[in-house]
Amino acid sequence: MSAFLPGSVRSSVRSLFIFALAFLATRAEAAPARPVVALLTSVSTPRIWYRPRSWQLPAELEKRFRQAYGKSGYELRVYHGAGPRELAEVLQDPAIRGVFWVSHSGSDASTDGEPAQWDDTILDLHGNDVKEVFQRIHPGIRWLGIVGCNSAAIFETFRSEGFYRDNRLLRIQAFDARIDALPGFAFSLNESVTELGDPVRSQVDQEARWTSIPKVIARPELISEGTGSVCPKVRALPVRIIQDAPAGQPAASLADLVILWEGRFLGVLPAPAPGESRDLTVLLEEEFLRRDRKLKIKAEAVRRVDGLEPFISLRFESGLSPSAWEIFSDSQGRPIGTWSRLYRHPGGFDTGSIGEFARYVCE
Repeated sequence: MSAFLPGSVRSSVRSLFIFALAFLATRAEAAPARPVVALLTSVSTPRIWYRPRSWQLPAELEKRFRQAYGKSGYELRVYHGAGPRELAEVLQDPAIRGVFWVSHSGSDASTDGEPAQWDDTILDLHGNDVKEVFQRIHPGIRWLGIVGCNSAAIFETFRSEGFYRDNRLLRIQAFDARIDALPGFAFSLNESVTELGDPVRSQVDQEARWTSIPKVIARPELISEGTGSVCPKVRALPVRIIQDAPAGQPAASLADLVILWEGRFLGVLPAPAPGESRDLTVLLEEEFLRRDRKLKIKAEAVRRVDGLEPFISLRFESGLSPSAWEIFSDSQGRPIGTWSRLYRHPGGFDTGSIGEFARYVCE
């Protein structure tokens, strides 16, 4: 701890470090008996003349997923109507080995075939852009299949910017053109065999990868091994973010909050119930603190069908002096933004506030 910090600040920093370490330890629970492959869908069902009205696209995707991986040896998890919170939880889970995400992306939501404001996006069912959530992927994940239009360039950019430097085992499959969900998913399932399956025992029709469904059998070592990766440690400033919801606040106005720092995804703060609080501890890595020297954190509310204008009121614990963070507001003192808030710390950071932490929870 830095000797030049006042005693009260040193005590606050020490308490925050202890809290952050306890927070990470509680997440490192015993891993399940089997590694996991997960399917997340966030699509509606289009009306197709030859399909019965009872037919649902998410259910069809799940059926094909279970056909492919039902006897693989992996535990299977399925999330329909997934949003940023579910996606972040899956991508940070040390038990996960493979992920399939099916939604709209790129110019998929454009009209008249002309890419518009939806380019460079990955959209969930309610129009939330979740692409930044894909910046943080656990090093134990071997496969990420993205079924959506024109999303390949997003992941190429993320890789070039260094977001996947810890993911030596990871292969990302995404499309650089428009694609329909069912043939795109069949192609992704077939491609995943090389990373998650035993190529000798798994049935793959290479001549019909857009239509056939493989029967995946996992390689024995993928079932028995741990993450297979070294979990990196980083020097970082831990910041605890708390959302307090007044007792009388309508539940429909309390939304999950995507937390960003200068465009870098930090996590998702779950919505509290009225009269309760929820918190999230994030790490501001020293490498970027020294480069940007900015302490600005953005909270973006996750939109829902039943959502009202969101209530966003955050407080921060960071061990910095002064302790209070400021919200960006107009000349009348009103917070700027409806679906997001931007906060900053008025002082700078100091080396005494930084410690060493694991970037991920590992088995």
